[in-house]
Amino acid sequence: MLIFSPDLLFGQFAYKSRSEDFALSKSFSDSLSNSKREVKIGGEIREYLQSYQNLNFGQIPASFSDPNPTQLWHRVLFNTSFKLGNHFRIFGQLNSTFRLFNPNPIVSQVDQNSLSIQQLFGEFKLSKHSILRLGKMETYFGNDRLMANREGPNNRNSYVGVNIRRYFPKVQLDAFYLHPMIQKPEFLNDQIADENISGVYFSNWKLTKNAAFDVYGMYLESNAREYLYKSGHEQRLTLGSRIFKTTGKWQYVFENAFQGGKFNDLTIGAFMSIWDVSYAVSKKVSLAFSGTYVPGDTDSNDDKLGTFNTLFAKPPFGQTVALNITNMVNWSPYIKYQLHPKSFVILRTSLVSRASTNDGIYTPNMQQYRPTANKLTSSNLTKVTDMYVVEWNLFPNKSIQTLLEFGYSKAGDYLKETGAGKDVTYIAWRGAYRF
Repeated sequence: MLIFSPDLLFGQFAYKSRSEDFALSKSFSDSLSNSKREVKIGGEIREYLQSYQNLNFGQIPASFSDPNPTQLWHRVLFNTSFKLGNHFRIFGQLNSTFRLFNPNPIVSQVDQNSLSIQQLFGEFKLSKHSILRLGKMETYFGNDRLMANREGPNNRNSYVGVNIRRYFPKVQLDAFYLHPMIQKPEFLNDQIADENISGVYFSNWKLTKNAAFDVYGMYLESNAREYLYKSGHEQRLTLGSRIFKTTGKWQYVFENAFQGGKFNDLTIGAFMSIWDVSYAVSKKVSLAFSGTYVPGDTDSNDDKLGTFNTLFAKPPFGQTVALNITNMVNWSPYIKYQLHPKSFVILRTSLVSRASTNDGIYTPNMQQYRPTANKLTSSNLTKVTDMYVVEWNLFPNKSIQTLLEFGYSKAGDYLKETGAGKDVTYIAWRGAYRF
């Protein structure tokens, strides 16, 4: 059974598979059924054809030869689930991804992983309402803004560790300790990253019949992140909440998170606010307004760090541009038009600026994007980009989904002053068959 679920933020839509167990989802509790033994197989074949003009606003590494690449992302996933009695299940998933046609070097972690074990975990029934997962797994929470399986790129996130889920009458609790994986292009050579994340996540706590909220706390310990090209030991605590309503004429998501802790000798104090409100004008048309406010660091010479770490989030602006919401103010109105019960179109605008002129901007995986390492230009300009995207989604049945997307991102004054600042044009077609 495939579940098609809209992610309200920025008008991004995706569908998640229950039968394939891609993530820590409702299928976790489905294994409590009374059947003694059960074997399931499934998988996915996905093709993603993309064409760029002025990739990354024209700022490409010296090793790249083509700033206007056309590429094909090819992905095959195959998974098997063995249920042994009423108390134990083994789930395994193989992943094979390739990038074709693009002459530029492979981007590690994103483009290609010739063969890997994407997931391999044991699932134990501890009690009638509690389950433990142990091993290598995918997981996501909320709107994928901090912990995501990262469906968009060719390679999905995976983690090694443990997750305990407990079902209560009115809320669901996850407690976890995980190490993210570093995915590499070759065969069976993925590595465990030099960081770990632990936490608790209370989800779907009912406020009313149609509205609910999540509350969570996550603790990251890492030596892998840099802020204005300063590396070090990071101990970061994230506390947040998410209130949402996803039925009826009015739908909304509001998420706020605070971060504290230490980065080397700096005291962390950071904040994130995300919102998305939509109204169904008719059965076919919905108007929506979404956005983010994520202040950056205000003074690089004091003993504080105000840069928000998005941890392991999905790319917030899709595949058009590799930008993060850290140190960003984004206003994003969009329109959704339902062409057919199995097809819809989204028209979206994102107006993006820096929140602080004393902090740079980052990629989705929290790498410094501007200023560059060899051009540490200070700037009082804030405008990053105005982005315009049109998406057409079609899912004719439970196994097939297609997406046609066009994006145009106009480079702002801040990009032009601090490096290459060319406008980006992006067109893509994605087709997926899941079984």
